[in-house]
Amino acid sequence: MDHSPVRELPEILQSVSSPGRFSVFGATEIFLPRIDVDGVGPVALPLLPEQADRLAAVSSPAPYGLGERTLVDTRVRNSGQIDPSRIRIFGKHWPKDLDRILTRVAEGLGVEDAIEADFYKMLVYEKGGFFVDHRDTEKAPGMFATLVIVLPSSFSGGELVVRHKGEETVHDLHGTDPSEVAFAAFYADCVHEVRPVTSGCRLALIYNLIKPGGGRNGSPPDYVREKNRMVRLLKDWSSSPDPAKLIYPLDHAYTPAGLSLSGLKGRDAAAAKLLSAAALESDCDLHLALVTIEESGSASHAGYGRSRWDEEDYDDYDVDEIFDRSALLSDWQGPDGSRPSFGSMPFKESELCPPECFDDLEEYETSFQEATGNAGASFERTYSSAAFVLWPKTRRVDILSSEGLAVGLPSLSELVVRWERGGSSPDSHEKREALALAKRLTSTWPTGWFPRITTNRTDASEMLSLLIRLGDASLMEAFLGALASSKRYEESDNVFILKLFGRIPAENVARGIEEVIAQNALRVPEACNSLLSLSADAVKKNSGTDGRLSVLSPPLRAIVRLLLDSSEPISAEGNTAKIVSILLESAERIGLPSSEEVLDRVLARSDRYTPDQALVPAALLLLGSPKTKNTPSTLRLARFCLEFLRNRTSRPLSPPSDWSRPSSIACRCNLCLELSRFLHSSDEPVARFKLPGDGRTHLEHSIRTNPCDLEVKTEKVSRPYSLVCTKNQATYDQKVQQRESDLKNLAKIEKGLGTSPD
Repeated sequence: MDHSPVRELPEILQSVSSPGRFSVFGATEIFLPRIDVDGVGPVALPLLPEQADRLAAVSSPAPYGLGERTLVDTRVRNSGQIDPSRIRIFGKHWPKDLDRILTRVAEGLGVEDAIEADFYKMLVYEKGGFFVDHRDTEKAPGMFATLVIVLPSSFSGGELVVRHKGEETVHDLHGTDPSEVAFAAFYADCVHEVRPVTSGCRLALIYNLIKPGGGRNGSPPDYVREKNRMVRLLKDWSSSPDPAKLIYPLDHAYTPAGLSLSGLKGRDAAAAKLLSAAALESDCDLHLALVTIEESGSASHAGYGRSRWDEEDYDDYDVDEIFDRSALLSDWQGPDGSRPSFGSMPFKESELCPPECFDDLEEYETSFQEATGNAGASFERTYSSAAFVLWPKTRRVDILSSEGLAVGLPSLSELVVRWERGGSSPDSHEKREALALAKRLTSTWPTGWFPRITTNRTDASEMLSLLIRLGDASLMEAFLGALASSKRYEESDNVFILKLFGRIPAENVARGIEEVIAQNALRVPEACNSLLSLSADAVKKNSGTDGRLSVLSPPLRAIVRLLLDSSEPISAEGNTAKIVSILLESAERIGLPSSEEVLDRVLARSDRYTPDQALVPAALLLLGSPKTKNTPSTLRLARFCLEFLRNRTSRPLSPPSDWSRPSSIACRCNLCLELSRFLHSSDEPVARFKLPGDGRTHLEHSIRTNPCDLEVKTEKVSRPYSLVCTKNQATYDQKVQQRESDLKNLAKIEKGLGTSPD
């Protein structure tokens, strides 16, 4: 016998044929029958108060059994009963409605044989009516259970309580609609009681449930031997590293909305009962999930000579080769009806019970694509099933973290929420597990690109938020280092990084910020700049003084080294004006290096920080801020820009006096030499180059890559077509626009420095 868990688990479960609950209840809409009672007449439903009084008046006190005696004692049982001989139930739909109830009862009680309902009596429970703990006696051959159908009426209390082998269920048999009846059934050997009715009248029809032909099934199957065997199996498996989890497919098909332990059918319900009990005793987690397997690859038509367009045979194909295959678990549900946030979790074939259980699975969805052009025929197909998923609780953190952030991060969030709802005890199981999962996610945080898991903020922000809520300083520090090396830091993460000040030592936060800057400043310079600037405010807020700002000197030196001294390129997304302004502002507050030294380095990098793109806009930004308008570095930068603008605006500016235009054409081919000659000509406004397509394309490329004062169009009069080049004064127009902008900026800077004539 193969004792591996993937073989033995299905062997045990397949021996279970029914769910076998000791009681079952439910509610259903019916066509209300006509009920006639001697002495009362037709009973209106929902029950009217005056008819309730009349039913109580014609009823007799209900007795109870004590050994072989039948007694009446209102201290034990306080209700009225009406004999079935005095009651007639009519209605063409009533037999079908009763059969539907019996079908649900049989399935819930785990009875596979046919059953019949023998009408026993009507019970009338007025306010104060009850029945203490008791067991039913066998009232007819083959009786094995009792069915209670509570008719529509207005009442409160009167719950039916059923107990069996240490378990208890409480059935509230109130219909929620005037056309709805509530019902409950339980095995005859179960102890049960009716709690006191606190208002109104509870009117019930009582039936003896019988197996035709006699026989007796006094209690549901308990599968004790099977459960004990499964407990041993799961405990042995818990100490083995492989497989990590067990996946047992269900017999029936379920939709994501309809997948729940309480809604399972037939043998699935029986397996659920056994697995739930065994998982609890063996300290394992049990979940329901949907299994989806998707495959795609190359294919060909099955058979020979089949029409390419034969619709009936469109999906009749042979698989040649499978290129891609994914196997995922999703739509999770816990035993308590909760919806764990595990997302889509991959699984291995070796975790299936047994591993070949999907070999004959019916395809859920299939598509076949005919060959087109150079592409061969292909197929895509999907298999779907519901399944039980088991893993030892001791392996939970390993499983949730091993599947990456898509599973681990939502699971950590769920643990933190559960811990907070439980009172946020520092020693709770939820917190210990959350910390263990957070530590694992931190140590395995992805280092390259990966898709974002959360939607409203980055995964790093989500992780930082959860760590702050957990309050573990060492994990906060460790994650800041992991974030730095991951190269997935974004500016929106800053708000959570800044929350670390006051929670862990400022020196440690600063060290983490230095690492973030060192890894990311060239990629996202504005984000790193902003982080450094805002950190100064955070340090001041948490220390109450600017004296502690020196802790930010190392990250300041790091960002200066990268953005001002490094020869590596800065991301094109960087706004150099903002970079300069924030750098000078940060240096002014933090020091080491000083803002004067930072400005020296900025001015020395004219290749990276040009007057037009960086220096002038930065000076305007700094002059416009009350915090920086009068700092030495701002005033010095502003004076530098003032001199630059005055020098450029003092140069004479006039439009071209003839048709000669500057040429920067680098190519020295004959066509481009002729183009340069045309540009230098003082009396030629237009030139036509009658050329084949490749010649025209070459000239257009030269003009596009070496800006010229030319407008170009293709003239399609005769072949070969002509490339018509018409001179304009674009260079002069640009200088005019530049002059206007320079004069405006000059006035703003003069005003900011207080040197404006105004």
